[in-house]
Amino acid sequence: MKLTQLYLTANTYVKVVCSEPANVLLINEKHYDHFCRDSWADYHGGFFSHFPVIIEVPYDGIWNVVVDTHTSGCLYHEAIISILSGDKTIK
Repeated sequence: MKLTQLYLTANTYVKVVCSEPANVLLINEKHYDHFCRDSWADYHGGFFSHFPVIIEVPYDGIWNVVVDTHTSGCLYHEAIISILSGDKTIK
């Protein structure tokens, strides 16, 4: 699992490219605590098998970008996370 925590603003986008199918979740700071405790958490995104994935940031705040491929051990996967401005150009 790859985790990146960022302060993001509304009208920006999170772009994720991953080398294998994965859950790509954008979770605000409040709900991330629930997610860590295996409790219900509100999030944006879901399971994707085709990349890139682009998720809109709904409002300003601290966001956790989670990329979970459900692999264990030393299996290698690559996930690249970038932030795009409102016109979807790299910021």
